[in-house]
Amino acid sequence: MLGRNIINYIIYFICLYISILILVTYYRMVLLAMVFLAGPRWITAPDFVLTTEIGGRQGKQFGRFGRKASVSSLVQQTATAFQQDMGVTNNFLREEPSDVDDTVPDPEVEGQLSWI
Repeated sequence: MLGRNIINYIIYFICLYISILILVTYYRMVLLAMVFLAGPRWITAPDFVLTTEIGGRQGKQFGRFGRKASVSSLVQQTATAFQQDMGVTNNFLREEPSDVDDTVPDPEVEGQLSWI
């Protein structure tokens, strides 16, 4: 009697393990199909991103950061977020965002933001 219960538990756990493997494999296949169908986001890094930084090499490369993977490096993501989201200009993007209707001159702090 005890031997049958142990065998039943072993069979149950083997079936559970196989079911989990099938689900994980299916999930991976669905994710790969979604990436394949959507296609990679090919973008070019801006000039202020150094070639030694991640996402700074020349030519087309995968987008990694930002909404819909539209940015190739963290430096570009941070500089753009400062400029567009918070309205803070920096050494990388010195111009004000074009969609801001601001007529008051801003006090500028020169030389405070740079490469560390």
